[in-house]
Amino acid sequence: MTRYGRWWRQTGRLCEVLLIGTALYYLFQHPIAGVADFWLVLLLAVPLIALTVLFPVTLPSMLVSLELVFTFYLVLSFDAATTLWVNFIGELIASLLMLRGTRKMAVLLNPALKVLCLVAGYAVFALVTEYVFDGQVSTGYTVAKLITVAAVFFFFNHLIINLMLFLQTSHFKLKTCFDAVRWESLVYLIVLPLAFLGYVMEPYAGIATLAILMVPVAILTYMIRSFNRLQWANRINQTCMELAGSKELRVIYKRTFAMAQEFTDSPSGMLLELQGDGTYRGADPEGRVVEQLTHPLLQMTAASNQVQILHNADKSGFGLPGVEARSVMLIPLVGQTNVFGIICLWKLSSHGFRKAHQDQLRFLASQVSIILDRNHVYEELERAAVTNKLTGLYNYQFFYDQLNHRFQAAQVRGTISVC
Repeated sequence: MTRYGRWWRQTGRLCEVLLIGTALYYLFQHPIAGVADFWLVLLLAVPLIALTVLFPVTLPSMLVSLELVFTFYLVLSFDAATTLWVNFIGELIASLLMLRGTRKMAVLLNPALKVLCLVAGYAVFALVTEYVFDGQVSTGYTVAKLITVAAVFFFFNHLIINLMLFLQTSHFKLKTCFDAVRWESLVYLIVLPLAFLGYVMEPYAGIATLAILMVPVAILTYMIRSFNRLQWANRINQTCMELAGSKELRVIYKRTFAMAQEFTDSPSGMLLELQGDGTYRGADPEGRVVEQLTHPLLQMTAASNQVQILHNADKSGFGLPGVEARSVMLIPLVGQTNVFGIICLWKLSSHGFRKAHQDQLRFLASQVSIILDRNHVYEELERAAVTNKLTGLYNYQFFYDQLNHRFQAAQVRGTISVC
């Protein structure tokens, strides 16, 4: 890494420290009210938030979960201190479970980000209350609170996340940002009505409203996840049908690589083709080439024909020359009798790939391997038709075919004439 790159990365780390420090400052400005209601909410809401975060839905460019249903319900029904502490603890538990083994700064980042976004939402709504409602509580007041806090949360969440990506990664793309905004906007259309429904139910169901809200959240998460799996399965089938008529290995590799990269939102990757000497030759979309690459993990991936995920590649000892990566995914392209290659994708963050990625790409790899196997059989049949089985030399049929082809080409060029 260049000196400029190190300085840029250190700037990103400094921003992380400032973000976490500011969030903790505002969090401790809202001390916990040691009343029975708080501890009951804490006991019930924290596991629900953590559980929802642990089972997100994999969408293009991002992972989303519906834990904001509970977040905005708490905003409407409880005081700021309760909302901030419950969300911070719930997110912290989820981060500890999801990002175990990674650096402590990354574990604190998501909880701190959520606290800052909520604090910003409360601050903006305080101004709205002062100038619009004059402190009067009404139905319009509640709706305005939900919309204001949600809008500010949405804005600051994406602003800070994209700023951190810009500082910490070299693959920042505006298209990815816009895709994330588009998808999360759709999620908010689901989250906000459910949160308001919880607020309406709260006078009748009390604290049990949290458990009741978990039912539609679980159902919707399952439906979105199923729809997403079906959509990707259809795209894989359609792509494989298009590739079935292609005999160009480069075309097959390029389409497969692009689809895997799109599904995982990986900034970059490399196609590792198996060579005759047992090593791998890597090539990426930017034209960079790595020769004679070998590692026991590559051999194991090809032998097991299973998609492998490394959540902390630096600790496993696996790496590619000139590539800085913490998360690595290896997708084998293995037929019945041949190993064609391995698609290697990576991300700068640890735990960047999830089981949903693994399941879908296993299906993609199996379908593409069938196409590669079929093409290999065709090549063998074509070779057998023009070569001698014992000597491997071209036979007379190949000789006459080539002679006829060259003769016709010479006639077209006018370099030979027939009497």
